[in-house]
Amino acid sequence: MAEKWRENADIQPTIIIGSKPNVKPRDLSMRVILGICLLFNTFGICLGDTITGTLDWTSGYGGGGTADFTFDTVSNTGALTNFVGNFGVYGGNGSWAFSVAPNYASITSFADLTNFSNIYWTFGGEETSGTLNGTSWSAISGYGTGEFWAENGGISNFRNTTPPWARILTPANGSAFTSTTGTFTWTPGTGVSEYWLTAGSSPNGSDIYSSQVTGTSQAITLPAAGHNLYVTLWSLVSGKWLHSNSNTYTALNDGAQILTPANGSAFTSTTGTFTWSPGTGVSEYWLTVGSSLNGSDIYSSQVTGTSKAVTLPADGRILFVTLWSLINGEWASYSYTFTALDSKAQMTSPTGGGALDSNNVTFNWNPGTGVGKIWMTAGSTPGGADLFSAQVTGASQVVTLPADGRRIYVRLWSLINGAWKFNAYTYTAYTSGMDPKSVLNSPVNGVTFSSSNITFNWSLSPAINGLWLVVGSAPNASDICSQREVISTTLTMPQDGRPVYAELWSLVNGVWGVNDYVFTTVTVAPAPIGLITSPANTSFVKSGTLLGSLALNWNAGTGVSEYWLVVGSSPNAGDIYSAEVTGTSSTLQVPLDGRRIYVELWSLVGGSWKSASYYYDTTQ
Repeated sequence: MAEKWRENADIQPTIIIGSKPNVKPRDLSMRVILGICLLFNTFGICLGDTITGTLDWTSGYGGGGTADFTFDTVSNTGALTNFVGNFGVYGGNGSWAFSVAPNYASITSFADLTNFSNIYWTFGGEETSGTLNGTSWSAISGYGTGEFWAENGGISNFRNTTPPWARILTPANGSAFTSTTGTFTWTPGTGVSEYWLTAGSSPNGSDIYSSQVTGTSQAITLPAAGHNLYVTLWSLVSGKWLHSNSNTYTALNDGAQILTPANGSAFTSTTGTFTWSPGTGVSEYWLTVGSSLNGSDIYSSQVTGTSKAVTLPADGRILFVTLWSLINGEWASYSYTFTALDSKAQMTSPTGGGALDSNNVTFNWNPGTGVGKIWMTAGSTPGGADLFSAQVTGASQVVTLPADGRRIYVRLWSLINGAWKFNAYTYTAYTSGMDPKSVLNSPVNGVTFSSSNITFNWSLSPAINGLWLVVGSAPNASDICSQREVISTTLTMPQDGRPVYAELWSLVNGVWGVNDYVFTTVTVAPAPIGLITSPANTSFVKSGTLLGSLALNWNAGTGVSEYWLVVGSSPNAGDIYSAEVTGTSSTLQVPLDGRRIYVELWSLVGGSWKSASYYYDTTQ
């Protein structure tokens, strides 16, 4: 996730806590010098007096200094004043060392004082938020009591009020414009003497608009190229420029759009004719067709009029088509996906995604068009050929497969014009109960745990010469357990509802084999992170073509301020999709070529990114 965080190593901000920079916090030490009085409250603090002291700190990047500390025991409010020095501390989480004079030894942390929680501050002028209590800090979202706000040059006193900077009201953050005029409205803020509005085509940019503005609204002219817009409203408060989080929008796209064929459709010939609308203010068009996202290996050229016929392959591949429009010197684009004509041999039975009813399986196919030879492979992993690999003739083949319930990955290859191309199918093997490998007796595959301490035990057979148990919070991971030659074991699991994955390996006749299991951890209500609710983890994504839709839905979690979705052909790869997502759903176009698709849903909670991992097998 490093690509989505900003590095701030070369900045020395006044405020030490921030939710975005990817830098660890340094140690702090605190010394509070307290006076003596005769009347004490629960914590031995004199009622009716003001406690005073000094806060000292040291931090990385040359940071360090001192500030005065006061606390009113009647109003239960505190203030930090007279800052000398600077903070070089970064990160969303950290800890203090809190010590006091012996007279008030019962004061061990800020938790013993009040109105030091749900606080707001600025980090280099950018609004963020967090909690200060006990001996630690952590970044959170939302307003609360006992807030304080911070200027770039220092911290004002604690107060029960909203930070003073103006905030954009409309349009809503993340929305899309429907015209080239955007009207922004905002709150007036408190004590704001001047406003400045910037709009750019990149984060923190101002290439579209940058000007002082008055009142609480401003209309500006926006581009019509469909790209992201980044808008920031600055407020001048007591001589300091402050701003809330920048908003992101999508500009109107006036570019031409493909009318036919329909997006997502499959071609029935090797000639594809594309037609499109003219768009508005378009001076030039460019059409690209590729075998990969943003690719142009099949066709790339300037086009005129509103239609173009393109020669396409006949191997069933996914086609990525982009129509570009030049508007006022900027290129706008719309992208589409299609499936090429498939002249390869195609499996007719058994149906991909199904469970086999025997370990002796008859595979049937149609021969395709222009196919010179057919080769068939079957494996225990996507693309594998450990179970079967041979040239086949006619339109059927009987294959003997394992009877242990594993996933079976089959590819039917066709030689066309000197090139081998395949269609892919995935099945669940027949289960006979005669698996020589060790099998988990408990927990039962697929269950949701009811506690965090789980005992794993399994069956043994005389044929087994070795065992290895691997448990992880993601497919192929071993962060929870990796133990060899054990009879049973009790493991401590996460308690946030995420899936966990177990692999029980058995050494039989000198060969290691594995049985796979997936479980769901217990959730300490409510779930603290986003968790995918559909489709079911480990289920099939299926279509009659090599391209299909993966519609992901998840619950919101608790206190999640941002989501990031990573989809790839291997864990954490992101080669299919990697981007911030909003709401609780996202639908993606994914290849259905027999690969396993790995999904990680990341949730930003309290300034820290946490993930839950899933996988899906694809089949035609």
